[in-house]
Amino acid sequence: MTYQEFTNVLSNEIALRGNIKGDLIFNKTLKNNGVFCHNMVIKEAGTNISPSLRLDYFYDEYLGGRSLSDICECIESVVNTQPDFSETDFSLSWKRVKDSIIYVVINRESNEEYLREVPHIDFLDFSIVFKIDTIFLNIAGMISITNEIMDVLGVGIAELTEAAKKNTPLLMPIKTLLLPDMIEELCGGREHLPGDFPDVLVCTNEDKHYGASCILYDDFSESIDEFDVKDCYVIPSSVHEVLLIKDDGSDNRDCLEDMVRCVNEETDLPETDFLSNRVYKFSEIKEALAAELYPAAGLSVV
Repeated sequence: MTYQEFTNVLSNEIALRGNIKGDLIFNKTLKNNGVFCHNMVIKEAGTNISPSLRLDYFYDEYLGGRSLSDICECIESVVNTQPDFSETDFSLSWKRVKDSIIYVVINRESNEEYLREVPHIDFLDFSIVFKIDTIFLNIAGMISITNEIMDVLGVGIAELTEAAKKNTPLLMPIKTLLLPDMIEELCGGREHLPGDFPDVLVCTNEDKHYGASCILYDDFSESIDEFDVKDCYVIPSSVHEVLLIKDDGSDNRDCLEDMVRCVNEETDLPETDFLSNRVYKFSEIKEALAAELYPAAGLSVV
């Protein structure tokens, strides 16, 4: 069954059940790395707030044998338990959001189409883009800052960068842990790890969401107690974290990049999480930020 056929039968089933009020609008949005997300928007008369659900998961579940009735019941539960935002002010102004501006790091080449629509700064094979943390609405989430939103805010790249440099380390504080500790945290044990597991430090943030942006923090190197970052390779594991591995003097960058490429191509890493196949010395990242980030934003080098 095609996705279009799925939306047709889903629409008919929702209409027959009668538990969701409003018009159903099916659209798609461009996400990270050129990946499109399919959505169902429920538009009710008399309100500017419309619930939106990602349908890709439900489509895959349906193809896997999950019943249409069960899917509709799940959708109804999600929609009908949404908080009441009818009195919430969603208007954007610089004064209102300036303390919620953050930046994240994405791959430049994989996001050419997306980058045409958003303010950004390029460095190395990355791009820095800006988002609004919806903490100012007491809602968990992020709003991507497009060129249109930047115009509404009445600011430019310099103001966005200055705000993000201050806010991101505060709103998304860095978290570091050795890779075996992270595996234990995620899997509940490390019994399958070899005894001579190399020293690899995972650098992310407290939420483990867009944590690779920690390499932009002014105090990044001071936050790493376990390693001397000057002697480290930085492996962009995903948009959510980077890995630090000590340079043992054997000039093994090519081997590390082969490993990264293999992991990116042969594991179940979601397409939207890919960051880079490149490996950098920390000094190269620091120099690129000094040469490209701050001048591009009209700020002084720190």
